[in-house]
Parts: sequence; structure tokens; C-alpha cells
Amino acid sequence: MHLIISAGKPESIPNIFRDLKRHTSSEISSLLKTHGKSNALRIFKKTANKSNKDQEYKVWQSGYHPISLETEHFFKQKLNYIHHNPVHKGYVNEPTHWRYSSAANYAGYDDVPLQVDKIF
Repeated sequence: MHLIISAGKPESIPNIFRDLKRHTSSEISSLLKTHGKSNALRIFKKTANKSNKDQEYKVWQSGYHPISLETEHFFKQKLNYIHHNPVHKGYVNEPTHWRYSSAANYAGYDDVPLQVDKIF
């Protein structure tokens, strides 16, 4: 997952990521159980056992890799990378076709599942 976030206090970003990972891990595991996706659950359980954490499933990698976006040029470079990543991976042909990307927002589309605050 790649995202650009802003927080009132930069030191709160680790807490935001911790809470996001904790919540989404729980929701993903619950959905996998509900839908009988035992293969995925088995992988997440094996990963949790390897990490020596006191958790049943490990959905996310440990840590995160923040990069400070100090200039408009650097911001646009990273936003472009994020928007084109699903294309480079071969998931879609156009950045705006990736349903959970802000590319459609920046292209001016109104019917998008996730609203974002455009910066540039």
C-alpha cells in the first residue's frame, strides 16, 4: 500500500499507521474467516508465528517507510509513482482504472469510491 498522508503533528504518524494496521488486520482476518479463505489465513498465521508476535495473524509487514515530501516537484513525483504503480504491476491499463486510487480524483472523475483532498 502506498499513500500520502498529513498529520497535525508529524510524531503522530507512527500512531496513525499502528492503528490503521491493527484495525485493517482485524477486519481482513475476520472477512477471510467469514468467507472460508483458509489458504490466506494459513499464510497469515505462519507469518505471525515467524515474527514472534503475540498475534494470531500477521497481515502487514512490520514498520513503514515514511518519506518527507518537502517540495511540490517531489510530491508530484511520488503521487505519479503511486498512480502508475497498478499499471506497472499489470493490474490495469490506465491509472484511473484502479478503483482505490486517487488517480480518478486527480483526473476530475466524480464517481469515485474514495474521496481525497487534492493538494496540487
